[in-house]
Amino acid sequence: MDIEKWPHLSTENTLVFVLVCSLVCSGATHQDETNGVSRTYVTEGEDAVLHCSSVESLENTVVDWKNQNKKEVCLYDGGQHCEDRRDNQDEQYKGRASLFYDELKNRNASLILNNTRIEDTGTYTCILPRLSSGIQRSTVELIVGVSRTYVKEGEDVVLHCSSVDNQSLKNSLISWKNINGKELFLYELGHHTEDGWCCQDEQYGGRVSLFYDELKNGNASMILRDMRIEDTGIYTCDLPGLSSGRKIFTMELIVERVLRNRIGLEKGAVQAPVLEISDVSEAGMELQCVVRGSSSKPSVEWQTCEGTSLNSEEPLVSETRGRYDTTLLVTVTETKTNCFRCVVKQEDIYHRIDDNITVSEKLFEKMSSHDTQSSHSTGVLVGMFFAGVVTLVLLQLVLVLSLIFTRRRTQRNMEKKMMMNVISSNMTSDQNIGNRSIYTKNMRNDTVKTEKETEEKTEEEKLMSSDSSGKHEQVFPASSVFFSLCD
Repeated sequence: MDIEKWPHLSTENTLVFVLVCSLVCSGATHQDETNGVSRTYVTEGEDAVLHCSSVESLENTVVDWKNQNKKEVCLYDGGQHCEDRRDNQDEQYKGRASLFYDELKNRNASLILNNTRIEDTGTYTCILPRLSSGIQRSTVELIVGVSRTYVKEGEDVVLHCSSVDNQSLKNSLISWKNINGKELFLYELGHHTEDGWCCQDEQYGGRVSLFYDELKNGNASMILRDMRIEDTGIYTCDLPGLSSGRKIFTMELIVERVLRNRIGLEKGAVQAPVLEISDVSEAGMELQCVVRGSSSKPSVEWQTCEGTSLNSEEPLVSETRGRYDTTLLVTVTETKTNCFRCVVKQEDIYHRIDDNITVSEKLFEKMSSHDTQSSHSTGVLVGMFFAGVVTLVLLQLVLVLSLIFTRRRTQRNMEKKMMMNVISSNMTSDQNIGNRSIYTKNMRNDTVKTEKETEEKTEEEKLMSSDSSGKHEQVFPASSVFFSLCD
């Protein structure tokens, strides 16, 4: 593979990529070497490759593979393949064992064992007897039946192992080891590692035990507690004292990394958040969660203590010299427990930490009392508001009706006044006519009276004239006398 074609891979990623490729290219086979013996682990049904090589070309020589019981597995002799010499091949391996024939010239004598079985477990020897440098031997231990167990970090796991015929193991030897040969647990005749009797690697100290009451039933399963990432690997359970012969059980343990408290385990893991009640309002109780000095931006979430997420505001984040302070507020109302949790996560280092706060019921009671008073006040205000609105509407209605009545009254008054004016005008005309009639009548009366008076005066003058002629005295009217005197 040309790594230059993958410029986006970092050095670390490149190493991981190459490791994965190497595992894929060799199938599911896992290999290690302990005490100079190469071990190959494979799951039942998969193919296994048992490695063997030489410093010379092997194309025209002999390559012989035998198992621990000296049974023929595969024999190559000067061009004759394993498949050509089936009369010498053990029945257990017929049709399943072969070499990389094209690679013999390149000194590769590795054995391919297809469709592995549990009974294939054992030790295999590669013999190269006709090298110019002398006979060469190499040994490979094949362990078939690797079961994979997946477990989350921090959990406990049981790795199963038992005698096939339920033979009691109370007086037997049980040895659990990891792929690197480190001792996990050793039991023999009632003595075991938990008693400090024998050797246990410090990685597993205080975390391993057996089901002691089940040993009489042939159960040699192991409990491994508080799983860690470094526990990932292959484990073997060795039962050498069985009446049916030694049995080795192999299993692969895969520990999945999860978010957990990594204070003291990971650099930059933030401490527990600081929680407090920041405010009390009609809406509820405002809680504050403060995370200080985080090396990376954490995610912060408010939950109930039962794990229900709460709707909260956007967190307030500030940075100072590469360190982050985060504050998250949430408004809560009364619940069954009144217990609330602030959860802080740093996904980049799989760190998770949280803290709880319990709000006193009395605070919620005060808030409820305040809300009741507020609701009452609000109800009064709302009532007053609606009363005001109704009053205003009524006033407006009265005003409109008043305007209508006023206009109608004004209109009637104007009409009445106009009628009165008309009547008055008519009456004035009639009065003038009457006055003129009276005046004419009076004029006529005055004229008649004047005429009468004149006639009477004339008669009087006549009488006076007759008297003066008799007496020789002249009579003058008083007015005449008055004006005469004035003269």
